[in-house]
Amino acid sequence: MRERIVFQDNDRIAVIAPHPDDECLGTAAVLLLAPERTDIYVLTDGSHGNPEKSIEEEAEIAEEKIIKEEIIITIITIIIISITIII
Repeated sequence: MRERIVFQDNDRIAVIAPHPDDECLGTAAVLLLAPERTDIYVLTDGSHGNPEKSIEEEAEIAEEKIIKEEIIITIITIIIISITIII
């Protein structure tokens, strides 16, 4: 059985992802448990991920991903606050 992750009050979490979206895929549980203390570092912008797309198209896709990630983090934060209030 796996051990439960326990965070101390002043702990910070650094998520380092090689590509956009990898931080969500690999560390979703941490993002759910502690979004307010998690710092995410994405090492590339993914602009060379699809050679058939122009730089402008890749920039637009990256912008859309950032917006989606901000929405996801907001939703997760609202859920955590709601659970905290209920408990």
